[in-house]
Amino acid sequence: MKLLLVGGENDYTMYQFVRDLKVIYPHYQIDFLSMVPENQANNSRKLYGEFERIFFSELYSRKDLISKKGLILIKFLFMISYWLPKVPILFSKKGIIEVKEHFLDELRTYLNYQNNLKKQLKTYDIINVQALNKNHALLIPYLRQHTNSLLLSFWGSDLLRYSDKNGSYYLSQRSALNFVDAISIQTQELKEIICIKFGHYLRKKISVLFFGLPQSRFDLIDKNKKAFDKIEPTTDNRIIIRIGYTGQEEQQHLSIIDALYSIKSNIKDRFFLYLPMTYGGDEDYMSIVELNLKQKFNGQYQLFTKFLPDEEYLKMVAASAIFINCRTTDAFNGAMIESLYAGNIVVNGAWLPYKKLSIDHYHHHLVESIEDLTSLLPKLLQVMQNEIKKSKENKKIVTLLSNDYAIPCWDKWYQSNLKI
Repeated sequence: MKLLLVGGENDYTMYQFVRDLKVIYPHYQIDFLSMVPENQANNSRKLYGEFERIFFSELYSRKDLISKKGLILIKFLFMISYWLPKVPILFSKKGIIEVKEHFLDELRTYLNYQNNLKKQLKTYDIINVQALNKNHALLIPYLRQHTNSLLLSFWGSDLLRYSDKNGSYYLSQRSALNFVDAISIQTQELKEIICIKFGHYLRKKISVLFFGLPQSRFDLIDKNKKAFDKIEPTTDNRIIIRIGYTGQEEQQHLSIIDALYSIKSNIKDRFFLYLPMTYGGDEDYMSIVELNLKQKFNGQYQLFTKFLPDEEYLKMVAASAIFINCRTTDAFNGAMIESLYAGNIVVNGAWLPYKKLSIDHYHHHLVESIEDLTSLLPKLLQVMQNEIKKSKENKKIVTLLSNDYAIPCWDKWYQSNLKI
């Protein structure tokens, strides 16, 4: 089967997925269209070696793919036409900027496809677009020309991040959904959100599939579960708390740090904070977070900003006692699976779509607001041994979320949507 995978939130997840898929089903011939600009891509042969061919898109580049003549054409077209439903908002300054930016994005996508992708991409049995961000939404109509079976896999944040039904992002997503033959999403809860947001007519197109974790990651957690002394600094009396899993501002690091700082000194003095910010975010935001940490938890934190190999990252997961996940939006993901498997005491924001954890009887805690961490953590510390015991039980359930179980489900989905 000839399969093209498009994008995803990061290339490494795609590498892991393809590696495990080809171990079980070696007949797959898989190309990859990365949404990461080539000059920012991970150049590891190991990472891209699983793919037959790799293409890099310039969709994220804001530099001109557009000539001076093209800019004149843009101005002309912008003056005479655009989506008729959007005309009323042109009377506001915000409306003009939004429509113009979207039109420019559409033109960049078209030119990028014509100049860089159309001749490179062949015909595929299946094209699976991973995540429906703005760039993917605009590219999907062109990908339709290269396959009889165009599939979309929502990742979570791409579904939850934007809710304004008059916004150009939402309209782009809704339009793209009309071009795809089938949709996948990680949980039943998120499936319902798709139907509510975009229409119940999509229900028959949607399958519930999740990205499992490679067994090797579970093995590394087991190997390093007793490695507290290998991660600096640690003592028996310290409580290691991991905050979030990316460097994005949506992780709300600053608000979480403030909430922990409000706890009484005799308790918070025992905290040691891990902040994995190895991808996402920008240097300015990371600098602000670090300054905040120095002021409130000086000598009680470690900030990770550079890429960590699997073993080093999973040592951090294994050493953590508590994992706090209070993103603005989120969906069931690898970071959550790893935390549950490692026996971390998991604290999630109650606004996140994590009903799956309750339905499947995972031990975890919810906070209605980030400020509630100030009262919750002292309570957890009072019954810490009991909490650790209950959290360790999660491992028995989460083992079912390995790729050994997930990959056959993806193959079945691909086979069922194959059009000969």
